[in-house]
Amino acid sequence: MPVPDICADFEISEGGEQILQHSVGYKPLRRKYSSASNQVKTYFPNDSCSQCPHFEHCHPKLRKYSGLIVLSHSAIGCANQQRLITAEDFQHWRRVRNGVEAVLSILHNCYYVDEMPVRGKIPSKFF
Repeated sequence: MPVPDICADFEISEGGEQILQHSVGYKPLRRKYSSASNQVKTYFPNDSCSQCPHFEHCHPKLRKYSGLIVLSHSAIGCANQQRLITAEDFQHWRRVRNGVEAVLSILHNCYYVDEMPVRGKIPSKFF
């Protein structure tokens, strides 16, 4: 299940126990870290959440005075990885990796490299 892309815009502390600010620059009113679920509940001012241009993507729970967003350090990391994967230079490296894996697969399946008689002390295997 993909993580919303907006999660990558949140600035999080080193330990992952505090969300420092939103990408728009909003500072949270308060934060609460739950070590059991490894998530941070962050409360932003209600007026800033309702006027935020990313309101549809964040899906905050609007309350009387604040908007609640629950995030984890791993969700922010996954969102950053999704952005990296969609980059164009990453697509190039993905094709190179597929080419390397294909050569090894062809040697193994078509030319039976693993079953070749080998002279010497240590037979070579491709893994």
